[in-house]
Amino acid sequence: WIEVDLDAVLHNYREIVAKLSPGCLLMAVVKADAYGLGAVEVAKSLEAEGCRAFAVTTIAEALILRREGLQGRILVLGPASEEDWGQAIAQGVELTVSQLDWIPLLEEIAAQNGCEASLHLKLETGMGRTGFTGDQRTAVAAALRQSAHLSVAGVYTHFARGAQRDRAYTHLQYEKFQSYVGRLEEMGLCI
Repeated sequence: WIEVDLDAVLHNYREIVAKLSPGCLLMAVVKADAYGLGAVEVAKSLEAEGCRAFAVTTIAEALILRREGLQGRILVLGPASEEDWGQAIAQGVELTVSQLDWIPLLEEIAAQNGCEASLHLKLETGMGRTGFTGDQRTAVAAALRQSAHLSVAGVYTHFARGAQRDRAYTHLQYEKFQSYVGRLEEMGLCI
């Protein structure tokens, strides 16, 4: 068995929040059942402490948190299947978009639901798995500008070697990320 000390989880949350710049929001990653600690219990404790944003891998994980009464923002980090998008959007779950052809489909689903879908763009900066590449920036910006029912809540990347002592590659990824974001903003996307 595992005994989870929620007081320790809350202590860690407070320590991290204390180090954030003013105006920064901490998003607690509670994917995979909060890494085996119990996503519902951990998220509810964090929400009571003031955490207002959570991340999970799947829409199913997000919907469990909603069913259990979590009111905060919930971001689905992983790719999700199109048949689940409508339910996620209706529940106010934020989705990660990493493929251009998803944008018009999400626009259509959000329009059918009569609401705005909140999205996060995943940018590929060197991990090599998913995300928009630099040469897709113009097409992404154009597609999103044409979408009346989609809003960009955020943008992120995945650092391929962030845990290594040699930070050179991570710094290159960060510079690429900043360049991508800057260019998207120049093209009219407010991130």
